[in-house]
Amino acid sequence: MDVHTATVLDRADLGPAVLLRCASIATRDAKPGQYVVIHSDVPNPEKPGQVLKRAWSFARFAADGSFELLFARVAATSGWLAERVPGDTFRFTGPWGRFLLDEGTSPVACFATDTAISPVGALVDAALAAGRPVRLWWQTEQDWLPERIVAWRAAGAVVEVGPDVTPEPDPDARWFLAGDGAAIERMTALLGSVPAERVHVERFFTPRPRA
Repeated sequence: MDVHTATVLDRADLGPAVLLRCASIATRDAKPGQYVVIHSDVPNPEKPGQVLKRAWSFARFAADGSFELLFARVAATSGWLAERVPGDTFRFTGPWGRFLLDEGTSPVACFATDTAISPVGALVDAALAAGRPVRLWWQTEQDWLPERIVAWRAAGAVVEVGPDVTPEPDPDARWFLAGDGAAIERMTALLGSVPAERVHVERFFTPRPRA
């Protein structure tokens, strides 16, 4: 398994979350919805001689080939990553994952909780770029990425944001659900009328950050 290196280009604090813009030649063929497994410098207390690792999804790709990571500081590994500043490097494997946009033309419907907007937001960008109708329900109490919400709406997406937003089942849409495991279970039950092959799920079991 090849281990690659990325360089931090920019860093922004978003309250309980951090947004990093990074660059690596190893991600040049990465796709929206995929993730990397980042190797921290924090010793793993359960595996002597190893470090803590964790998966993070791409939040956005830029025209210059850089990528963004959006994450909450909720544990040792995310705390370590949150301390990275421009010029720092980190190691990772990947990209991995099959939470990918299909090549069809059907509407795209997305649901995300908190920082799970990372893979979902990247998919929204891709779907809008492909000219597909997009609806997004972002279940969060945080005020993250307001300029991105404005841009998505300006591009034609229907976006609902709030702590209690709930999708409206559409059996003709291609569905992408990401976030807190319990919330995802409720959403998949709600979408019971949607054919299973049209529902794609990425579960995040990270606790929600507090404001």
